[in-house]
Amino acid sequence: MPGNKLLEHAFNCIKNLGYEINNLTVMITAGQPKISKYIDSMKQNISKSLDIDTIYIGIGATTGERLSEVGRGEGIEVLAMVYLKNTKI
Repeated sequence: MPGNKLLEHAFNCIKNLGYEINNLTVMITAGQPKISKYIDSMKQNISKSLDIDTIYIGIGATTGERLSEVGRGEGIEVLAMVYLKNTKI
């Protein structure tokens, strides 16, 4: 399943439970490639998949300073935090 379809499916599941996204924060750690030039495009794609404005999406990136496998460019680590709002209250 493509990533955007998986994201849309997860979003529909929480929406059906009576929640909506209040804020989404993503932190990407990658030695390679440099992510910064892709951040605006990623925000647009996430915004489209979740039907939320890009102002509610934060994406940050770091290189990992060569301190681990990820920092040496041998992998990519992504952490995402989603703050939900109950629409039934």
